Amino acid sequence: MTKQVSQYEQSKYDVTIMGGGMAGATLALQLKKSNSELSIAVIDANEFPVPEAKFKIGESTVDIAGHYLRNVLELKDHLENQQLPKYGLRFFLPNGDNSDISQRVEIGNCKRPNSKSYQIDRGLFENFLHDTLLENNVDFFDSSFVETISVANNEDNHQVVVSTKENKTTEFSSRWLIDASGQAQLLKNQLELHETVQTDHFSVWFRVSEKVLINELSDEPEWLNRVSEAARDLCTNHLLGEGYWIWIIPLQNGNTSIGIVADAKIHSPKDMLSLPKALEWISEKEPQLGDRLKNCSATALDFKKMINFSHGCSQIFSENRWAITGIAGLFSDPFYSPGSDFIAIANTYITDLINRDLAKEDISDRLMRYEKSFYQGFHLLLNTVDGKYGLFAHNLATASKILWDATLAWSGLSLIFCNDKLTDFELIDAVGEDLFVIGQLHLTMQQVFTRWSNTLEDKGVNPSIIVDGTLNFTQRLQNRLPLDLSNDEIIAAIKSNRNVLCTLACELFSQVEQRDIEDSEVALLVSGFDYQPDIKDELRALLFQ
Repeated sequence: MTKQVSQYEQSKYDVTIMGGGMAGATLALQLKKSNSELSIAVIDANEFPVPEAKFKIGESTVDIAGHYLRNVLELKDHLENQQLPKYGLRFFLPNGDNSDISQRVEIGNCKRPNSKSYQIDRGLFENFLHDTLLENNVDFFDSSFVETISVANNEDNHQVVVSTKENKTTEFSSRWLIDASGQAQLLKNQLELHETVQTDHFSVWFRVSEKVLINELSDEPEWLNRVSEAARDLCTNHLLGEGYWIWIIPLQNGNTSIGIVADAKIHSPKDMLSLPKALEWISEKEPQLGDRLKNCSATALDFKKMINFSHGCSQIFSENRWAITGIAGLFSDPFYSPGSDFIAIANTYITDLINRDLAKEDISDRLMRYEKSFYQGFHLLLNTVDGKYGLFAHNLATASKILWDATLAWSGLSLIFCNDKLTDFELIDAVGEDLFVIGQLHLTMQQVFTRWSNTLEDKGVNPSIIVDGTLNFTQRLQNRLPLDLSNDEIIAAIKSNRNVLCTLACELFSQVEQRDIEDSEVALLVSGFDYQPDIKDELRALLFQ
């Protein structure tokens, strides 16, 4: 058990956080950095240090989480020296029986983006966070189990009764109570906040104690030389097929995380609910990867499965001074690695609410706005992935969708978050109309991509869509994320990004359907925009042969 300053010497805190994994530990650190005087207790059932090979998903981070960990929490040294740098997301679209990866459409970066992100070894990272919190005078109680929770409905403190493996019981009292308990979902269960999310996606995953490199799947010289070895190996690699995708994620300690995510309407979970069955399924769908993994049973560190992993929650932030962060609340889908982004957003909202409340500010209006914005982001992302796995068999629809989704990801919220403006209502109000139109356009385009996959012939697509082989509209958007922009510059950038997306929608219709956008379902949304002429040629070079 972790050595503490003393055994439960204090029972009254400003904030009690139930859960000391990534969500809870990063929140505790963010709170301390925002206000060093806060008294914080973190309660976790695990004994620290935890095993470095953990039963946890969430190794892959993208732009928002990268900024949050690197800049907001100031963890650059650990991330650069102890974790792996990430070159972004990489996608290999299907081709026949998937027996030759060199012939598959490939979408990804040539070099590491300016907006830094990382592949996180969760055990290593959570041990580091635990030690960092102790150094910052956060009381971290490991091997401790929440027995009862009494949620206050007025100005009284919340009460949490906790027991340890030594059978000692202590009552924690705090003004704020945070649930970061992950799958235990302590507050959601207690307050009956469960909401069903109607998706049929499921996942199985495992880690092996060896490096599984994507470049090992082919010895074709032209393909190997197309992209640097690091750019492929340090991506979150996605192997796509109809109704599924497989991730390959490298980890700092030489292990590799491999997972299958599939739509149960297309693939049966029964076919992969053990490691031997999963390996057999991979060999059938992805024979090159299956051949590489045929002897990996001896090096397998774990195996985990999760059926119907998407879940909702009817409330995340409460005027009664409780909140939920991480998968204890909401989870959509891992396809674009959004889990740690949602942690970063929720934690930033929670930190702002706690500090304002302790400063005697009325937080009711702010809390409602945060709740609304958080749910809007969740449902937007859910719409992006729900029911979309089937179109992965159609290269043109899938490539168009991935290109569109990336452009959208770097056009609005990421730009705001990476400039530390998420809680700036003056800015949020100024860009509200543009963000609304962008969101509505995105929802409509998701329907378009599904329609294309069902009605259009799968026309030729550029076999190597390298998004930063030359500087194009996608890379320009991502490169802008780490810049320190003023409010006026952000407002202008988001307005420009709206025009980029409108132009992209027009050009996709023109080049995919060979018709103008005027008689399409998105015509009204793009009316009156400023056409961006450079996108036409860039899109053709990116997407089409």
